[in-house]
Parts: sequence; structure tokens; C-alpha cells
Amino acid sequence: MKTMNSIAMMVAAAIGLGSTGLYAQSKVEANIPFDFTVKGKTMPAGRYQLARNLSAPDTIEISNVSGGRSVLVVTYKALTAEPGAVEPRIVFNQYGNRYFFSELWTSDGAERSVTPAKMEQELKASTTPKKAPRITVAAVDN
Repeated sequence: MKTMNSIAMMVAAAIGLGSTGLYAQSKVEANIPFDFTVKGKTMPAGRYQLARNLSAPDTIEISNVSGGRSVLVVTYKALTAEPGAVEPRIVFNQYGNRYFFSELWTSDGAERSVTPAKMEQELKASTTPKKAPRITVAAVDN
């Protein structure tokens, strides 16, 4: 019985370490050359770090490295690719001169997307064509 308990504890520890490694790979940095909106907040152009929140994996923190401003965003997993099959990147929807955070792709193959906020939905409804240009910013694993 002691052996079974020891094996169960080792398996649980291995699973815990494995999932921590996954989250560690899900942090990226990018230079975003324009102001953008996320969760109703305007963030200035600059260097950003985006990371999954370890205690809430569906949440990412978007932090301005130089300005210290950050915002937490609830996301959903939209697509999955093979680890290493995609380059890390951040995707924005553009309406006129306004940019809205839309997706985060990490090298572990996960795409995290956000539901458009009310302001973005209103701009989309008043814009022709209805499909916004998608602006991609390259990111690097950190």
C-alpha cells in the first residue's frame, strides 16, 4: 500500500511539473508600435509582456514593460496547433485608426482569443466592410 501511495504521489508531482512547464512556455514579449484597446482600456504603444496567469489559465496578463501598466484579460482557447508549429504572435483587429487586442498565439501551439468588448462591437457594426483588417505583431518567447 505504501508503494501505491508513493507511485501516486510521484505521478501527481510529474503532472504538476508538466503543467507548470506549459505555462512557463506561454509568456511572450513584443514591441507593439501603436496604441491599442483591451478590455475597454487604451494601452500605449511600447514593449509588452503577455503571460498566462498560473492560478487562472484562461486569463492572460498584458503588461507594459516600461510603463508598468497592466491588464488581466479572460480568454478562451480557440485553436490548437502542434507545439513549435506556429510562431508566437499577437493579433489585433483594426477599425480606422483604432486597434483592439484579439488573439495571442504561443509557441506551445495554443491560441488564446478574447471576446470583443462593447466599443469594438459598436465600431464593427458601423464600419464597412464588416470584417476588420487583422494586424499581426511578431512576438518572442520569454
